[in-house]
Amino acid sequence: SMPDIRKTVCMSARRSWIILCSRFFADRECSIINRVADAVNDKTVRWYVMKLRSGISPEDITSEENAFKGSGFEELSFYYPVRKVVRRENRKMVTEELPYLPGLLFFRMRSDKVGRFMSLTGNKAWCYRVTNSPDSPYSFISRSEMTRFQRHIGKLTADVEMELVSRTSARSCH
Repeated sequence: SMPDIRKTVCMSARRSWIILCSRFFADRECSIINRVADAVNDKTVRWYVMKLRSGISPEDITSEENAFKGSGFEELSFYYPVRKVVRRENRKMVTEELPYLPGLLFFRMRSDKVGRFMSLTGNKAWCYRVTNSPDSPYSFISRSEMTRFQRHIGKLTADVEMELVSRTSARSCH
């Protein structure tokens, strides 16, 4: 009869709504737990970006990489993507490298060491923070955002190359 069908459809719709809501809240709960775990586990290696002060080149900082690694920053790596530009100058073709983001130097290291690292760089650069407060945590770039950025400009770091290779290998096995 018609009332029984309506009742069945309503119950089915309610069940679907409850399942949909429970999945949403489970995903939301998982997201919150991951965020809290990230805040507690500050030994995670992440990408950060520093703004170079006027007159400072990326080489002024990257040239000290071996000294930094000897000071307990073994996982430290830098990323300063550039593109080649060819132009004509006095009937000659001149090639020069121009940065994608002038004055910004990306670096990857353990979260618990960023403060000490930035104090060692002295007044050459400053690292972005979550807010303007000097007590605010340093702002990191998620792995997925950094991978997307590197893929977009076509200049990959070793960690992103390995991630892409392992994903491709995993897909080809299926």
